[in-house]
Amino acid sequence: MVIGAALHNRAAYLPEAIDSLLAQSFEHFTLILIDDGSTDGTEAVARAYERRDRRVRYLRFGERRGMLAAWRRAFDEATAAGAAYFAWGSDHDRWHPHWLATLVDTLENHPDVVLAYPLTQRIDPGGVSLAKPARQFETFGITDRRARWTLLSHSHSLAAGDAVYGLMRADALRRAGVFRAVLSPDRLLIAELSLQGQIRQVPQALWYRRQFAEGSIG
Repeated sequence: MVIGAALHNRAAYLPEAIDSLLAQSFEHFTLILIDDGSTDGTEAVARAYERRDRRVRYLRFGERRGMLAAWRRAFDEATAAGAAYFAWGSDHDRWHPHWLATLVDTLENHPDVVLAYPLTQRIDPGGVSLAKPARQFETFGITDRRARWTLLSHSHSLAAGDAVYGLMRADALRRAGVFRAVLSPDRLLIAELSLQGQIRQVPQALWYRRQFAEGSIG
């Protein structure tokens, strides 16, 4: 079980993000930190955690390569270690202590589920909860692939940017192409995964997504 987090110039939020991941009630995982050429204090923070906790590994790009390269490197490092389950993390969000245990339990108990993710609680840069409700989408219990595809294709509630931070079966993620060099690769990935199996959204808010003015598409 591996969590791979891409880092870039969010040193002010990084300790809170890493602390919340290392505080998970499910403790048996590796946290791989991929630094995409940060120029602030990110490297110093990440290396301090690597020295402190044996579950943490830190890798750094000498110059910025972009989100696709960082996310793909995180997955490549995870699968090289033989991980069966994989999740992407970030350098600025916060996770509930039972986030990972809940998602692992979902995949363990439902073999047809290829992706499990929670409801999302958005927070502002200061960590205050925002009133924006979580978007809800899942294909849980739908065994017919055509029916899952039809539901996803006609849905106006899928937030691919939330779902892509869930826990996935590594083999399904690999077959789906990981993160491809296309616009909105998260939407393509969720679509590909829906053809392979079911998507389960657990009904608890377990991920606190920090909202900034700018988006990753920039």
